[in-house]
Amino acid sequence: MKPSKIRNRTMHHPSLALRSRLMASHLSKDLRKAHHTRNVRVVTGDSVTVLRGEYRSVSGRVDKVDPSRGVTIGGIKMEKPAGEKLDIYIHPSNLLVTALNLDDKRRAAKIKGHGSKSKDASLDKTKETHPTKPSIKAPQDGGQNAPREDTTAEPPGSPSDDARKGIKSPNGDEENT
Repeated sequence: MKPSKIRNRTMHHPSLALRSRLMASHLSKDLRKAHHTRNVRVVTGDSVTVLRGEYRSVSGRVDKVDPSRGVTIGGIKMEKPAGEKLDIYIHPSNLLVTALNLDDKRRAAKIKGHGSKSKDASLDKTKETHPTKPSIKAPQDGGQNAPREDTTAEPPGSPSDDARKGIKSPNGDEENT
């Protein structure tokens, strides 16, 4: 299959799992510190603030989440000339979550799981559960994976090696360079 076909299928007809991941919004700074996560999937009942567009800085609660269209927020409606009011759909990337709806136990557990993480605790945990393995030595068969010998090094006992150490040569001269 051509790459362009795969790309178009991903962009225009994404799976439900991918659409769900695309429905995430950033958390406010205080929620970010409290839960140790940067973003979260927006659900009905979350309090949000609009960051971009015509309704910038408007706050409200999420009324409806539609993965293919976006999020509707209470208080943000469009009025038609006949007087009918319609919901405005806003993409979650343009929102900032200011309060979380934690009525769902699975969502609360997942967000709480992020909050229990800390760098020091996770490092200690990995050290305890995963003991270090001994390093693997190179094969001694001299095959393709054998370590290469340094061809520029001179064999031990060569005249230049003796000169570096200040040892006298066989003819009685002391060589120091």
